[in-house]
Amino acid sequence: MYHIGKNKLDLVTSGYAKDDEAYKHPALDFGGLTNYWQKPHKKDKTYGNIEIFKDTPLSSVTKDLYSQWKELMKKNRFVGGINEGLKLWLQSVQKIMKTNDSVTIRIVKLPSNHRILAKQNFINKKYGKYLIKTYSNDPLKFAKIVNNGNNFVAISEKFVNPNINSNNIHNEYQSYT
Repeated sequence: MYHIGKNKLDLVTSGYAKDDEAYKHPALDFGGLTNYWQKPHKKDKTYGNIEIFKDTPLSSVTKDLYSQWKELMKKNRFVGGINEGLKLWLQSVQKIMKTNDSVTIRIVKLPSNHRILAKQNFINKKYGKYLIKTYSNDPLKFAKIVNNGNNFVAISEKFVNPNINSNNIHNEYQSYT
């Protein structure tokens, strides 16, 4: 499926993951590809809920999903080519569909999550290096050292994400008032 962050087709998990006790749905987020984890017998509220077929014209679908996404995120617009990335992602979904298949595209609004952002240069000074995830299947290449850039690490109570950039911040984050 199309990965916005990598600007190319990439792999994403689909199916029940016994170890995680969740069904992993392929999903799109502002950074690219991800999974939406659905626990058995749990149904989250969804928006959009647009059914597409292999031959569905995508211009109005893209426009409707993009508008609903902006409304849910309380944003006037997104940065970083999200509208074009959404269209390319939808096209990649259609390419893997069989002729009579249909797919329902749903938007899930995740709960708010308090995060602290630390700049890459702060991490470099404190720990001597900054690592970002590569998502490689090779455990020895899971992360790489980044010396230059304008990355951030997001720190929450339960996880750390070192792959945050300015597009993520503008599109996904809101400061407290």
